[in-house]
Amino acid sequence: MLDLTPIDALLALALLAIPIALSVWRSIGIELNLLVSFGRSLLQLIVLAYLLAFAWSLTNAWGMLLVLGLLWLVSTQLLTNRVELEGIRLWAGLALLLSLGVSVGYSLLVVLRPEPWYLPQLWVPLGSAVLAQGVNSGAIAANHLTRALQQNRGDVEMHLSLGATPAQAVSSYRRGALRAGILPNLGTVAIAGLGSLPLFMGGLLASGIDPLEAVVLELLLILMLICTSVISAIVMTTGVEKLSFNQAAQLKMF
Repeated sequence: MLDLTPIDALLALALLAIPIALSVWRSIGIELNLLVSFGRSLLQLIVLAYLLAFAWSLTNAWGMLLVLGLLWLVSTQLLTNRVELEGIRLWAGLALLLSLGVSVGYSLLVVLRPEPWYLPQLWVPLGSAVLAQGVNSGAIAANHLTRALQQNRGDVEMHLSLGATPAQAVSSYRRGALRAGILPNLGTVAIAGLGSLPLFMGGLLASGIDPLEAVVLELLLILMLICTSVISAIVMTTGVEKLSFNQAAQLKMF
């Protein structure tokens, strides 16, 4: 097991000097960008450290649910901000809530079955990973469908005038949006293993866990992320579809 000290943390900071020096040497001009990006990451990680320390100290399910709920609220806001359509907040919250319930809930309550069941050391990191995946896949799928409807308004209205329902009129665009939100994540999953050691598995190995157990947990996380991508993309495209038509089944003005 590693035993890191504040001095080790300061030594780690020295790594930032390397890309800064290279940027100056090659006149890239990203020194300020590197410092700002690192500063933001540092601030967020400090807040996260205190949040996790609080979560780890919890001795009941309500505290764990509170922490997970805060992560869900923040992720819902992030997903809402990334989608170019008003009124999508409710669908964003629903997409991420379903992702948590299905992916994390099933994995922990049915597969891992920790004691106690609300063990924050599992719920919080896995929930955070699922929420991040849901934000990414949901935003890509929703924006893809929104732009498709904007660019192909005439085609959609033609199908509506011929008697098609909104769902039928946007079916091909919905399919493209779902593929756009899901397939890139499958590509990332496909290279996990020999081609690329996953960060989650790398962290487990660094903590001293048995390699076979690390593989099983990494496989479970991969399946959770795939499930999350599909759920989030479907819910978000459904939301875009519902918000894009009025009660008379007419395409709204964007």
